[in-house]
Amino acid sequence: MPRDPERLPDLPLLRSAALRLKHDLGKYIRLSAPARQEESTQELRQRLQDDLLRTRSGPSGPMSAPKVFDAWRAEEGEGFSAFPALASRLAAISMAIEEIRGLLPRMAGLSREDLIRLDKATLAVAEGCQALHRAAVEEKE
Repeated sequence: MPRDPERLPDLPLLRSAALRLKHDLGKYIRLSAPARQEESTQELRQRLQDDLLRTRSGPSGPMSAPKVFDAWRAEEGEGFSAFPALASRLAAISMAIEEIRGLLPRMAGLSREDLIRLDKATLAVAEGCQALHRAAVEEKE
């Protein structure tokens, strides 16, 4: 079924929103990630704590990665569902954020395996933000 262009969200605004997510979440969720994963479990834990609990700073102080995503989604997340390619990429980011949200409160006691799982979720978010932005740029009006 063809899309009704009169009812579609403003694609340039969605592109701009995707770019902000790529920058505000995608870049900073792995800001201090090394090229190779840390051998020390404590160093891995510390890096994940730094990147995930203080992903961005807002007017009320540091914001965790899930809070950055939630704030972005509340302000700019509308309209992506009108474009299937964008909606699927946003859903993938959301799934990875939910995994992070579930593990983050137990960060201090996570096993190395769970820390690696958490690290993979941060990579999924970072790559997902890049893919969302790329798809938004490529989406035809």
